[in-house]
Amino acid sequence: MQVWQNQIPAALSSFDAAHQAAGSAQKLADSPLPRIAHEADQVEYLRAQDLISAEFDDYAASLRALERNYRNPRQGQDVSDHGATTSAQSLHRFESVFHAGPSTTLSGAGVNPNLSTAKIQQDYLNAKPGMVCIDDFVTPQALQALRRYCHEAGVWKMGFPAGYIGAFLRDGFAPACLFQIAEELRLSLPNIFLDHRLLAAWAFKYDQRMLGINIHADPAVINVNFWITPDEANLDPSNGGLVVWDTAAPEDWSYADYNINVARMKRFIASSGAKAKRFAHRQNLAVIFNSSLSHKTDTLNFKSGYENR
Repeated sequence: MQVWQNQIPAALSSFDAAHQAAGSAQKLADSPLPRIAHEADQVEYLRAQDLISAEFDDYAASLRALERNYRNPRQGQDVSDHGATTSAQSLHRFESVFHAGPSTTLSGAGVNPNLSTAKIQQDYLNAKPGMVCIDDFVTPQALQALRRYCHEAGVWKMGFPAGYIGAFLRDGFAPACLFQIAEELRLSLPNIFLDHRLLAAWAFKYDQRMLGINIHADPAVINVNFWITPDEANLDPSNGGLVVWDTAAPEDWSYADYNINVARMKRFIASSGAKAKRFAHRQNLAVIFNSSLSHKTDTLNFKSGYENR
């Protein structure tokens, strides 16, 4: 409600309080290897930047030991029991926001003020259902603020077996500039967003060569997807982005039908003659589309290294 009323400082406080009360969305004992590896990468990155103290060195070592055990379990040991081998302090850090990250308040615009807003709106409305791609989406200052936040904030608390890590608004992913970007976008593209305000936000980091998110649609009105990873991190500039099909899921489908049932989505795409539109990864490129359109992460091939996720 506070977001919808544009009470952003109050909303940020509420998100932080809710996260601290609820704790992590995923416990250590339930976490797949990619999340453990990412946590170790992030702790080591923060130590190298001198953003956390030396008391985190033991935590990083514990995570690396768990990672090694996960990859090469000792005979007779169940890797699903890896949480039982760590200290209470390590468990607490894994399941909490151990580093809040930098402030992301912007002194200027968040959305690029030079966008051709009339053309963007017309292109979206001409597509049935709506879909449009925008280059140079946010300002350099906003891009840098978001990238720094995603590198530093310890909010990446949900791991998925396919290899990607998620951070969600309800779980602590609430950079202030994201709300500024959302509101500027709504005001600059009124024929697309109408009176709709930001309802949900999330970010994903991918393992450089594993899988991304499978085919699904979303329970929303309009999706805005954009990338902040530098172009030079992508080893295949023709891929690494998003695939969107141009036919909406049937209105009578349930959430499970369009968001979870991958087999049914694939059958629908094949039978409906839906055409796929590929948007290759590019730094600061955004794709805005009707949320009922099926979409998935494209093939991934990025450089190794924490900052190249």
